[in-house]
Amino acid sequence: MKTIVADTNLFISHLAGDENAEYADRILEEAEEGRLKIYASSIVVDDIITAYRSQGYTIRQVVDVLRALQTITFEVLPLPVSVALEAMKIYEKHGGARKLHYFDAFIVATAKIQVKAPIATTDKYILENQQELQVQAIGLKECAESL
Repeated sequence: MKTIVADTNLFISHLAGDENAEYADRILEEAEEGRLKIYASSIVVDDIITAYRSQGYTIRQVVDVLRALQTITFEVLPLPVSVALEAMKIYEKHGGARKLHYFDAFIVATAKIQVKAPIATTDKYILENQQELQVQAIGLKECAESL
């Protein structure tokens, strides 16, 4: 079975119905049907909450988003200290404006040392800097089309 690590934008595209929703939906359907294993760092849940709260969503609205998230077939991984340490090393080297976002450093570290699988993402920095980040990444469109 194929395995991926989900970036936060996979779930947000699905939940918000944005321009990548059709690709996100297809990926999530594959997981629902048991043909794809999706892992996500526990930090992704915090990233989703932060994204919606920063857009002015109320706590009640965020709770509704989290309830919708619970219906999706994926496995949330705990955050071991070893992954957090790797994330901080990655963020120290690649973090900053127009570079790697804080939450994304944890997703990269999860893919790199905890799951050892590609990240499904729309994040340009991750996609363009895979070699330097020492991780594999695939765009949502390419991931959906490869399934």
